[in-house]
Order: sequence, then C-alpha cells, then structure tokens
Amino acid sequence: MRLVKMLNSKKKGALNILLSIFYKFVTVVVGLLLPKLFITSYGSNINGLQSSVTQIFGYIALLEAGVGSSALQMMFAPAAKGDRDKENTFISAVSRYYNKIGIVYFIVLSVIAVVYALFVQIDVLGFFEIVLYVVISGALTGINFFYLSKLKLVISAEGDEYIVSVLSTIIFVTSSAAKIILISLQFNIVLIQAVYLGINLAFTFVYYLIAKKKYKWLNFSAQPDFSCVKQKNSVLIHKVASLIFQNIDILLLTVLCDLNTVSIYAIYKMVVNTVNSLVATFGDGLNFIFGQKFNTEETPDKTGYKKIIDTFNVYYSGVSFSLYTVMFILIIPFVSLYTSGFDIQYVYAFLPWLYILIEMLTVGREAMMRTIEVAGHFKKTQWRAVTEAIINLTVSVVAILILKQYYGNIGGLYGALIGTIVAMLYRTIDINIYANKKILNRSSWKAFWCMFSNALTFGIIYLCFNTIKITFYSYIDIILKGIIIGVIVLFFYVFMQSILNPKEFKNIFQHIKIFFQRKKF
Repeated sequence: MRLVKMLNSKKKGALNILLSIFYKFVTVVVGLLLPKLFITSYGSNINGLQSSVTQIFGYIALLEAGVGSSALQMMFAPAAKGDRDKENTFISAVSRYYNKIGIVYFIVLSVIAVVYALFVQIDVLGFFEIVLYVVISGALTGINFFYLSKLKLVISAEGDEYIVSVLSTIIFVTSSAAKIILISLQFNIVLIQAVYLGINLAFTFVYYLIAKKKYKWLNFSAQPDFSCVKQKNSVLIHKVASLIFQNIDILLLTVLCDLNTVSIYAIYKMVVNTVNSLVATFGDGLNFIFGQKFNTEETPDKTGYKKIIDTFNVYYSGVSFSLYTVMFILIIPFVSLYTSGFDIQYVYAFLPWLYILIEMLTVGREAMMRTIEVAGHFKKTQWRAVTEAIINLTVSVVAILILKQYYGNIGGLYGALIGTIVAMLYRTIDINIYANKKILNRSSWKAFWCMFSNALTFGIIYLCFNTIKITFYSYIDIILKGIIIGVIVLFFYVFMQSILNPKEFKNIFQHIKIFFQRKKF
C-alpha cells in the first residue's frame, strides 16, 4: 500500500509538472504579446501605471496574514495519511480566517485606490478613472479569499496542482483573448479591466464547483482546529519581508525616478518572469512530495528527505541555470526587437548581468528554502528575512540616489538591482547554512558546491558564446537559434552536474531505469 501511494505521488508530481509547463507556455506566449500591444496602444506611461498598481496588490495581500502558508505546512501530514477529519478541522479554521480577511481586504483596497489616485497623475486618466481601475484590478484577489484560497490549500496539500494548471490555462486564454480584442479596439483601460474581471469571476464559479466535486469529503463547517495557523504571525513577518524584497524596486523607482523607468524595469522583468514561471514549475509540482515526506518520515536524521532534496537541488539548479543562461544570451536581441518603435529607449547592455545574477542567487537557495518551509521553521528564521528586506531597502535607496546623479533615471534602475543583489547574497548564504545545520544536521558544503559548479558552467558557456558572436535578425531567428542553444546549454549543465555530483546522478539514474523497466513490463 505504501509503495502504491509512493508511485501515485510520483505520477502526480510528473502530471503537475507537465500540465504546469503547458500552462506556463501559454502564459509566456500571451504574456509577451499583451505588454507590447499595451505600450504601442497606450504608451509607456500607462504601462508603468499598470506595473505599479500590480505591486500595490501584493502589499494589500499581506492581510492574508500568513494563514495559508502556515496551514499548508500543517496539512501535509494528514494529507499523506489520508486523515480527512483532521484536514477538515484545519480547512474549517482557515475558511473562517479568510472570510474575515476578504471583508477587510475590500475596505483597504478602496482606501488605497483613493490615496493612489491623489498622488499619481496620468494625463489621459482622471481621478475617478484611476480609482476605478485600481479597485477593479484588485477585486478578484478579494473575492478569492471567500472561495478559491481555501480550496487551493487542499489542492496543494493533496498534490493535485494539475487541476490548477488546467483551469488556469482555460481562464487565462479566455480572459487574455478578450483583453487583446479590446486593446486593439482602443477601449478605455478601465472597461478592459472590468471585462477581464467579469470573465475571471465566471470561471471562478466553475473552478469552485469542480474542486468541491473532487473533494466531496470537504466540510467547511467542521469543528475548527486553529492550531494549524499558530505560526501565522511568523509567516506574516516572512511575507512582509518577502514582499518588500520582491516589490520594493518598482515602488522606489516610481517615487525616486519616474514611470518610464518603471516601464523599462517591467519589460526586462517580464522576460525574466517568463523564465521564472518555467523554473518554478519543477519545484511547485513536487512541493507536496517534499512536505509529505518531511512531515511523515520517522527517522531522526531524515535520510529519505535528504536524498530527495539533494537530488532535486542538483538537477533543478542545473535545469534552472540552463534556462537563465539562454535568457541571458537572448534577452538583448529580444528586447531590441520587442521595443522597436517604442516611445523611449529600452536596450541597456549591462542590465542582463544584474538580472541573471539575481535569479541565479534565487536558484541557489531554492532547495533549502523549501526545506525551511516544510519544516515549519517560520518563527526561527523570521529575523533573517527581515534583515534581508532591510539590507535591500537601505542599499537600494542609497544606490539609486547616488547612481541617478551620474547616469540619470537609468542609473536609478541599476541602483535598485544592485540593492537586490547585495541583500540576496546575504540571504542565500544564510538560508543554506541555516537549513543544513539546524534542520538537516549536516554541513552546507554541498549546497555551495552545487552553486559553484553551476557558476563555473555558466562562465564556460559565456566565454564560448561570446567568442562565437551569434547575430539575431527576427523573432523566428531568435526562436530557432534559441532552441538549438537551449538544447546545447541544457545538455552541458546536466552533464556537468552529473559528473560533479555522482551520488545524485546515481539516484536519478535509478529512477529512470525503474521507469523504463516498468514500461517494458
């Protein structure tokens, strides 16, 4: 029975990853089309407004107060054991929290919309239009607190992320198609956002019905067990620190520079996020396996978990670094074509170096960050997350002000990214040391060795491609050459990681061997 459950988990993980990749592919294609269409139709100023408003929603979402992440960590164990009664007590508690949060969210959203409209001036939009745009854009998050947020916790704990991928793909394609049509017809952006909200609400209802049908055992009226959110305050501190860390760049650039600089940042970030979404697929699809394994393994040294997370780290980082390396090679040619004819300059050769360094530091801490989360060490690491946010904010402000004096607003953009890099360097080292020493009771040398080997591989690949000097002439040229480059780079990273990490290669090889033997049988 235990073997069957393990095999089912592997199949779920594979299905989660495959369908998530398909969803991310769709979002990538549409996500690249929409901003270009939006800027050519309404200008960089409006695009900067849109990016700025999106960041605000991230801060308002802090009202969630860490309830979801805290509860999810507690739900992994009963989900793995099939203890539905225990899961219901947790989800009932979460449901009560979310209902209250939803009400407060809409009150705060309305206030923020008015304040934002008072401080941001847009020539083509009046005060009330900006207020409506902000409220309509943020309404979906508030509505989801009443319906989808609690269901997504169950889906994540059970490892059924493929449900989210399928429904999200349908919703995204439908709503994005409507957006493209309305933008092409030059409709008012407030009306466009209202139509987008309406379509999402219709599908949200379908989403709710499907999830309720699959999990018939769900009982939101069960006796709530509020112990599942006992770490919500610590998780909240992590979320506040994370949001400051992730979103402070746009906020600082909005205040200290201008919306055109925000638009430049957003275009490069759009490309980076395209790769981020693909990279996240591999970790998110397997997260329930990490959570269930860690919280049900009885051996004190967590031998089984160490084997899984180390193998994941080696090949996740290898695949991730390969994708970011291809991004680094293609980003300037792509941005040059993508922004051709735009109202401001978008091509700056030094920016890719800063963006890729940020993402590579992120990859270097991913496995141990997930270990901290599934272990529930939120309270024990909260001050570390706060320190990262403080470093990011302090260094970013200083760097923006100094570099802006010498290089103008684009210097401010460099400063914001430098602040992020300095903070990430500290936190990546800290996370790897803490998780290995305090949770897994071992040295952290392996995590740093994995980062070093990937950095070494990147250096070799960069020198090779810098010598060759490949030229790109069109989107088709970028795609075709990008595929060839991607295959070569991916093979080289995986090969290097397999050679330099023989133990993890043996683990992954055994799994592949068993898979093909089962297929032959």
